[in-house]
Amino acid sequence: MLNRRTKTNGDGAELLMTWANNTLPVGVTARVGHTLTAANGTKMVVLGGAIGDKLVDMKTLLVYDAPQQAWTQRTATGKVPQARRNHVATVVNDTMIVVHGGTDSNSTALADVAVLDTDTWTWSRPNVTGAPAARYAHAAAQAGPYMILTFGRAAIGNDSDYGIYILDTTSWQFVDQYEPGRAKLTVLFKSQHVTGGTIFGLLVASAVGLLVLLIMLYIGCTHYYNKHPRLGKDESDNMLPVADLRSFGRKLTVRLTSRRRRSKKEDATEQMLRPMGPPSLKLSPTISSGID
Repeated sequence: MLNRRTKTNGDGAELLMTWANNTLPVGVTARVGHTLTAANGTKMVVLGGAIGDKLVDMKTLLVYDAPQQAWTQRTATGKVPQARRNHVATVVNDTMIVVHGGTDSNSTALADVAVLDTDTWTWSRPNVTGAPAARYAHAAAQAGPYMILTFGRAAIGNDSDYGIYILDTTSWQFVDQYEPGRAKLTVLFKSQHVTGGTIFGLLVASAVGLLVLLIMLYIGCTHYYNKHPRLGKDESDNMLPVADLRSFGRKLTVRLTSRRRRSKKEDATEQMLRPMGPPSLKLSPTISSGID
C-alpha cells in the first residue's frame, strides 16, 4: 500500500510517499483474476478470482480498511453469485458494487449481473434486460447511473469484442443512448438499511418541526384575538385590558343615552311651541240637512 504523509522542515512542507506491506488475514493467500473496488469512502473490497486453479467463492470477501490499515475477512449473504474470475466490478452510490461477466470453473463465459450492498454485505441479483453476449477479461467504468462495458472476449467464437455496452443501473437495462447530463450524477440510490443514527435524526427533525408548528399556531391565535377580543369575567383570561375596554363602553353608552334624552326633550318643546290653528267646525248630518 502507498502511504501519503507530509513532512515539515525549515524550508516548508514536503510531501512524502512511502510503500507499506500489510499482512493478509491468516489463511488467505495470493490470488489472480479478482477485482478490487473502493467503497464507502474508506474500504477496498476484493471479489472473486482464483487461488491456483480453484476459484474463490463470491461469499467470501476480503475487505481492507484504509484508516485502520487492516484486512478483514467477511462472509456475504443473500443471492450469492457463482464463483468467477476475469470479471469486472464498479461501484454505484459509493456503497453498491456491481459485478458483471467473467468465467466459471469450466472457463465458460458469464453474462449475469450481481450487486453487493457493502452496508449490509448482502448480494442481490437484479433482473437485467437487453444484455449483450457473455464475456470476460473486459473493462468497465461507472459514469453516474451508467456502467460502461467495453473490450474483452465474447463467448461466441472466443473472439475479441470492441463494442461498447451501457447498463443503466437505475432500470437495470442495457441502453443504446448515453445521456451526458445523467452521467454527472454521483448519488443514485441509497440502501434501505435504517441505522440508529437515522432514527435519532428523524426524531430530532420531527420534534423541531412540531415546535415550529406550535410557535406558528401561537402567533396565529394571538393575531386573531387581537383583532377579535374576547371579554371574560377575569381580566387574566383576556388578551386585551378589559377594564379600559369596559370603561370606554360605559362612557359611550352614557353619551348615546344623553343624546337620546336630549333629542326627546327638543321634540317635546317643539311640539309645545307650535302655533295652534282655528278650531275645526264639525256639523252633524241632521244640521246640514236643515240648512239645505
